[in-house]
Amino acid sequence: VLAERPDALAGLVQAEELSVSLAAHSVTAYCRNGLGVAHDLAGDRAAAAEQHRAALAWYDAAGSTSGVAYSGARLAMVTDDPDRARVLAVDAVRAAVRTADPRAVAQSLEAVATTTGDPSQAARALGAAEALRAAACDRLAEPQARILRHRRQALLDALGSTSYTVQTRRGAQDPLAEAARL
Repeated sequence: VLAERPDALAGLVQAEELSVSLAAHSVTAYCRNGLGVAHDLAGDRAAAAEQHRAALAWYDAAGSTSGVAYSGARLAMVTDDPDRARVLAVDAVRAAVRTADPRAVAQSLEAVATTTGDPSQAARALGAAEALRAAACDRLAEPQARILRHRRQALLDALGSTSYTVQTRRGAQDPLAEAARL
């Protein structure tokens, strides 16, 4: 999906069907998140939300903190209700912080950056996420990077270059502390 292969959706559907038939619930949840990403990239946010919601429900029931963090962050980014999206993103950050995985925290902070209506908070979250990804040598796939570039530009337009730079640097100074403040 993230390599933007045209056959990705069909392959994910087959993988999900196989995992369901084998009762491999964790693989099914993983496939559903993949399908959610695929639907999101194809512009079908409702289908994406449905898939991420199903994955989140399973991870929550299974007690998988990392699954809750990832699924919640992805669901936040496709939820049409801004208030619900914000709650999901913050919950995802809190779960991600408990995993101690910088990539999980970064992804959840990116969800905050794309869902909050506060441009300063969004810029701090984006700066913190970028710092965590850089420290973990974790580069975003191009489709996800494209989404964040658009958000970055919107934040630059809203805040101005100087304020945007100040806020992103503030978030990057101590990214885990920035995440813990949410």
